[in-house]
Amino acid sequence: MTWPHFWIFAIVVLSPLSFPGCSRGDKLPSDAGSVSIHALLGSEENYSDRQVRMMGFFQSKHEAVGLFPCAEAARNGDYISGIWVYSDVSAAALDGQWVVIEGVFSASDRGHGGAYAGSVRAVNIVPAGPPIHGL
Repeated sequence: MTWPHFWIFAIVVLSPLSFPGCSRGDKLPSDAGSVSIHALLGSEENYSDRQVRMMGFFQSKHEAVGLFPCAEAARNGDYISGIWVYSDVSAAALDGQWVVIEGVFSASDRGHGGAYAGSVRAVNIVPAGPPIHGL
């Protein structure tokens, strides 16, 4: 199995989600602060104002900085299935990549124009796989 195929396999197996074009999953295999976007969006109030760690597809474009359950959701502008990301770190280089984000989730702050399902004030953003170009 080649390196890019390994990451695609790992993402599909470890973080499946239930959105169009995505499959279903619950929690990432980690500590109690780790949660999938699917689980978080199913119970936003349970996670509001709490430190969370989640993996997703990151988009950093003009007025569209968010974490999505899959690349298709980001590409199609399905903002309600995404989480707006506030970050002090320069995250533009991570556009189009699977990332792990740690920060405080807010169910009441729905990001730019109120279009997102919630927001996270990210304190840490790290790549979780290779970039996907052309999206």
